[in-house]
Amino acid sequence: MNRNTRYLPMLGIALTLLMASTTRAQDVLPANPAAKPYAADLSLLEGLSGRWLGQNSNGAMEAMFGTPRFGQVIGHINYWNDNGYRLLELCSYTERDGSLVYRVKHFDPMMVAAEEKDVATERRLLDYKDGTAYFEDMTVTLTDDTLVFSFNIRGNLIQASYQRAAP
Repeated sequence: MNRNTRYLPMLGIALTLLMASTTRAQDVLPANPAAKPYAADLSLLEGLSGRWLGQNSNGAMEAMFGTPRFGQVIGHINYWNDNGYRLLELCSYTERDGSLVYRVKHFDPMMVAAEEKDVATERRLLDYKDGTAYFEDMTVTLTDDTLVFSFNIRGNLIQASYQRAAP
């Protein structure tokens, strides 16, 4: 099995785990290399730092994000069920060229990456309105106690919701 097809089952697991509910197409802006990034810095994500818990039909989800440092917010997201850990995402929000970029890399429970060694999924910030940051193929809506990610992954619109947890 080659490297690209070897991880198709893991992508299926990721899609299933994230399937908290379906979101609307207009909630997620498509990637557009010609689009000008939205001017912003990490203050746009104020309140993201901390621990977040979610639950869906396939198990629990936990997200943790650090405080902004050196132009980045670093975080990770774990997915698990009664059978153990299912997926780990390592991610960052990074200031770049007067805007923000979200980067993520996916791993299975044995820490084998879904992406190639030197590759991470990258999503530029395209817009921000009413508490929602619109990245390419992903939105992040942050309130005091709720964090919602909406994704477009290979044409599938997915939403993952979390509640702020005690430290």
